[in-house]
Amino acid sequence: EREDSTQRLPAHSLRQFVQSVVLEENNFEALAEFLSLFDTIEAYLICFEQETVKHTLQHPEHLRYLLIFLTPVRIGQLFKALENTSLNAVKTARDFATILQYLTPEQSRAVCGAYQARLPSIIKTAKDFATILQYLTPEQSRTVCGACQARLPSIIKRAWDFSTILQYITPEQRTIVYETFKEHLPSIIQRVGDFCHILCCLSLEQCRVVCGTCKKHLFSVIQTAKDVATILQYLSSEKCGIICEKLKEHLPQLIKTEEDIGMFDTGCCSKQSLYILRYYYLLASLDAYITQVEGHGKNDFSYGFWHQKTSRDLSQEVDYNLAK
Repeated sequence: EREDSTQRLPAHSLRQFVQSVVLEENNFEALAEFLSLFDTIEAYLICFEQETVKHTLQHPEHLRYLLIFLTPVRIGQLFKALENTSLNAVKTARDFATILQYLTPEQSRAVCGAYQARLPSIIKTAKDFATILQYLTPEQSRTVCGACQARLPSIIKRAWDFSTILQYITPEQRTIVYETFKEHLPSIIQRVGDFCHILCCLSLEQCRVVCGTCKKHLFSVIQTAKDVATILQYLSSEKCGIICEKLKEHLPQLIKTEEDIGMFDTGCCSKQSLYILRYYYLLASLDAYITQVEGHGKNDFSYGFWHQKTSRDLSQEVDYNLAK
């Protein structure tokens, strides 16, 4: 009966009704109950004329409490009505995150749908992007990434920006961001630290793809034994294995002196990572020896690989066969 009677009220009576329902500032539940009585945008516009309502809609901290009491359908109506006014509580990514903070996934989806067209203008930095994504579902994240795809190179300018975004979101959301931005990853890898920042947030398969895509780029980024030690220090042994496999043929050139070897005896790397490095270093050295021997018309056994005393007693041909 109440709904039927209120929907027949003229505009001036509606204004009086708003004033009688919203008796005190921040009475969000009463305001939400009133809005739930109407299916027309006109009722919302009449509400917006009241100072109490204006105050609520202009401050994200207040708006989020109102949204808690509205259904997803009502949220959609509210933001549709707001399009025709100057009222806007969401001006920054932090504002957007604030109003999503206490909402259900269904309510959040309604807000995200209402703001989808505006999100590219709200997201200006990697921190803005990270702030918004951590409150969204994977489906919503995909929508936001799609809307911002053209602007991502201007948002993610450094490897640190990329890792900032991925740090606080779920693995599924990480995959969405990675798939959206992967073509631009080589452009933000300038040094070995950049490489570590990016790979530490990716899955093993994603790391394998990035290392394959950036293989030629790796040799300009990883130039010294210290760079190799940095990778072993900050990445898991599984990810170190992927990188060492790609770098295998270059390892003997990167680690040549006793000083180079000493970098790996400081305890900064895990035993498993050191084992993987030694494994690929040995494979690279064996490959180099085999190539040296087979580089002549007939196998040249004048070049020896093994230097242990017991090995010197063996013929060079046996050395070669052992290497194979």
